[in-house]
Amino acid sequence: MRNDPARRLSPHDRTDTVLAASIGRHLMRTCRAALVALGAGDDDATLTIARVKTPQAPAVLAASHADAPARRAMQAVYERCLAHYRDVVRPADAARGVDDVGAAAAHFVAENVRALRGATVDAGARRPLERQLGALLRATPAWTRASAQERQLWFEKLATLAVFMHEAADQAVLQGDAAIDHVRRAAGSYLHELLGVDPNQLDVGPEGMSLRLLGALAPHGA
Repeated sequence: MRNDPARRLSPHDRTDTVLAASIGRHLMRTCRAALVALGAGDDDATLTIARVKTPQAPAVLAASHADAPARRAMQAVYERCLAHYRDVVRPADAARGVDDVGAAAAHFVAENVRALRGATVDAGARRPLERQLGALLRATPAWTRASAQERQLWFEKLATLAVFMHEAADQAVLQGDAAIDHVRRAAGSYLHELLGVDPNQLDVGPEGMSLRLLGALAPHGA
């Protein structure tokens, strides 16, 4: 039987291991602090775009369905979801003639976290989350280069899919384990697509969004 490799560590090796663990913990704290600081103090700094009359996202999202009847049916569903977002979730934006992109991104993250874990994101976390995601977007070159039409489409997709995932999660609970697993996979994919991180490492709390970084701290090859 092979000896446990840990038993052969020299004092120098053990020091390296302790140091590496300490660095990892500091990295986690630093990343969390940086995320919490995003947009902090900018309570009035919202990321808004001018609202357009004719939405694009419902037709774009429905285009992935192969046959025409399914496309028409899903386009109607997506149109309803976008209208619900604007009329129920964010009714105050209509009076200003704008769409708040940071708020849509926060709602998207919150609803997908709910669908993934079955736990509602507290209302107190929404505003910090809006600030974080708005700040992230403003700093993103792709957002800076995007045309007004591209920005509008991106907002509409976030708003539409946030409502869609809320309803899908509710329906899945009534349909059983297979449906719940399907919705969880979709939610995880959406979060990864938006944020580029493992959704299992994502936390949303009173200070907004943070990362656990457990995957990054795991032993190499584990």
